Amino acid sequence: MAENVIIQEGIPIVSDPLEQFKDWYINAKAHPEIISAESFCLSTSSLNGLPSSRMLLMAQLSKDGLSFLTGSRSQKGKDLKENPFASCCFFWEPVYQQVKIQGRVEISNELSDLFWDDVPRELQLSAATWTQGELVSTRQAFVEKRNELVEKFYNKPVPRPADNLAYTLKPTQFEFYQSNALKIPDLIQYKWDEEKKIWSAIRLGI
Repeated sequence: MAENVIIQEGIPIVSDPLEQFKDWYINAKAHPEIISAESFCLSTSSLNGLPSSRMLLMAQLSKDGLSFLTGSRSQKGKDLKENPFASCCFFWEPVYQQVKIQGRVEISNELSDLFWDDVPRELQLSAATWTQGELVSTRQAFVEKRNELVEKFYNKPVPRPADNLAYTLKPTQFEFYQSNALKIPDLIQYKWDEEKKIWSAIRLGI
């Protein structure tokens, strides 16, 4: 019986969950078994309540929140134009952690070119080939147009498509989930109190 008993302190409650997320992210990024710590699932919803989810890469983490680059004419871009609230989830399986972040998403024009410059060139060419979310007539048409851009921008920078914009999710709620090999979980939820300008925290059952 005693072999199955472990002591676990649980997730510490802090005054600033964004700093806690930053610590978790840095640890995940340094873990040898986590290939892409910046990957997350973004969930949006239309005005009609139809949900949509997509895996993205976090481009920046700052005091304002987490930022990413995507097409404004994609499904998520259209959703965010109608309904600027979204939820994202980071899942780092080797360390038994996941973080859910909810909040309002805003376009960050000043970051768009900065993020675009960090996109690998092959992905820049693909993004510039066809507007995200628009109908592609045939696979061949896509490949031919991309090949044209390869020649056009040979030894030149690929310009950012006008619809490829930076977005920043400004958190109003966090959920930190921590488990372990024995499946003993812990969950802390933070909510932002706009009136008091503070974060409140509670521990929730799983």
